[in-house]
Amino acid sequence: LGQRDGGVNVGRVLLPSCVRRETAGGADAFQAGVILADAAKHAGDDFHALLAQQRGGFAPNSGRFAQRVEREKLVLALWKANEILALNALTDATTQLPNRRALMGEMGKRIASTESGELALIVAFIDLDHFKAVNDQYGHDTGDQLLVAIGTRIQGAVRSGDFVARLGGDEFVALATVARSDAEAAAAVLGAKLQAAGTGRFRLDDHVIDYVGPSAGVIVAAPGVPDAAALLIQADAAMYVDKRARRGNSIRH
Repeated sequence: LGQRDGGVNVGRVLLPSCVRRETAGGADAFQAGVILADAAKHAGDDFHALLAQQRGGFAPNSGRFAQRVEREKLVLALWKANEILALNALTDATTQLPNRRALMGEMGKRIASTESGELALIVAFIDLDHFKAVNDQYGHDTGDQLLVAIGTRIQGAVRSGDFVARLGGDEFVALATVARSDAEAAAAVLGAKLQAAGTGRFRLDDHVIDYVGPSAGVIVAAPGVPDAAALLIQADAAMYVDKRARRGNSIRH
């Protein structure tokens, strides 16, 4: 609840600027915003003074004691609301997977972990072929259901220590950190798993779709490459090589 650079002052409560930039927070984020707005309305100028007070000193039956109890409830509500907002700032609203912001943060951590040269970072860029056709034919609700189903399968196909995020639209990214001596073999295995996970029959609410699967580009980051964006560009280029090889596949239903 402390002040942060780039925040928005709501009463005496600051909202982080990263939260303001997220537009896909969903119902939880909306509820958190309601809590924050209501809290700011009722907290008044004494909110931060309350936080500085030492515990004790009020008689249990006094009006000041009751007021303090209510304000401490308010503190807890604000804390919970901030937690909800922070979570939604890193979560894709449709699939509930980590979003682009979370992905870039995770890539930075994993790049740092490979600086010694003993470990290697594998980046897999996944693009759902013919996804626009799904939206056009079945509607966006069905398209969203397919995104959720494929995201769930992809997450289930990787190891527990791997990381899967929805980059945006019909694109996903998977990260794996392995011993550099095993990296090329591990990248091939990961690519095959991702391809299999995104291919096959999907039973959605109103439709059954036999999906041809995604295109996937899998790269092993070279030692000393510190730029997450550059690695995504490389993986994206590898994905387009796979996409060209897969042309001619179509959706069956």
